[in-house]
Amino acid sequence: MSKMRFYTTPSSIASYFGVGFNTPEEQLAIDLAITEPVFDDDTRDRMKLGKFLEDATLNYFEDKLGIVITDRNDKYLELYDGKIIGKVDGRTVIDGVETIVENKISNAQNKFTDELAYLFQVQAYMIDGTPQVLLCGLHQGRPIYKIIKRDEEMIADIKEMTDFIVNVLMGFEDFSNYPTHLLEKYSQAKILQPFEEVTAEQEQEFIRLIELKEQIKELEAEAKLIENKIKDSFGEGKWEAVDELGNKYSVTLSETIRKGGIDLDKLSIENPGLDLTKYTKPDTTFKTLRTSLKRLKH
Repeated sequence: MSKMRFYTTPSSIASYFGVGFNTPEEQLAIDLAITEPVFDDDTRDRMKLGKFLEDATLNYFEDKLGIVITDRNDKYLELYDGKIIGKVDGRTVIDGVETIVENKISNAQNKFTDELAYLFQVQAYMIDGTPQVLLCGLHQGRPIYKIIKRDEEMIADIKEMTDFIVNVLMGFEDFSNYPTHLLEKYSQAKILQPFEEVTAEQEQEFIRLIELKEQIKELEAEAKLIENKIKDSFGEGKWEAVDELGNKYSVTLSETIRKGGIDLDKLSIENPGLDLTKYTKPDTTFKTLRTSLKRLKH
C-alpha cells in the first residue's frame, strides 16, 4: 500500500476537475492511500515504452525547434508552497521566454495537446509564475507540439481546488464540501451520492451486470486475437461450412480503400498557431453507465 500524502500532483489535478483518468472520489482514495492506482498490462507497457522514448523525442524537438532542453527529469519541484509536487520533463527558452517542457507518448484517439487533462497538468507547472509550457511528444507515433501560455483563470481555479484537496488530506476539511462549481465549469462529471433503498435483487443485478461486462471484455479480446491471426494468414477470400444441425458458418476477408482525410497532425505541427477547435462539431448528450470489478489477489 502506498503512503498517504499531504499534497497533490500536477498529473492528478485533472481528476479532481472531472477530466482526468480517475473520478474525484477515486483520486482522493488514491491520495489517502486507501486504494492504489490500477494499471493493466497494456498501460504498464505503454508507460515503460514512453520512458525509453522520452529522451529521443526531446532530442527530436531540440533539433526541430532549434532549442536546448535542459534539466530533464532533474528533480521534484515543490510548487504552490509545497501543496503541489511534481517533476517536469525539461526546461528550455523559446524566443527569449522561459519555458517548461512536458513530453507525452500517446496512442489515444484524441491528441494530448488538446486534452483538458494535460492542459491542467501544464498549468499546474506554471502556478508559481512560469509563463509558458512546450507540450510535445508522439501521438500515434507522430510528433506533435503546442506552446501553451499561462492561463490566470485556470491557475486560480487550480489553486482553489488544491487548497480544498490538501485540507481534506490533512483532515481540516470534509470532502462533502467539494467545490462542485469548479467541477461543473470544466466537466460534465458529477459528485455522485449512493443510491437510496437498493434492494437485494437490484444488488444482484449490479453484480451480474459487472460480471457480464467482464466476460464481454475477455471474449472481445479473444475474438480480436483470432481475427488478427486470420488477417495475417490470408488474402482476400471466403470460407463457408455447414454443421450437422444445418448451421451455416461463413468468414469473408476483403480489402477496402478509404480516401484519406485531412492530416490534422501535420497541419497542427506546421501551423502551431492554428486553433482547430473553431472547426469542431457541436456537442452531443448521452448517458454513461460505468462498471468495474477489482478481483482480490489470492
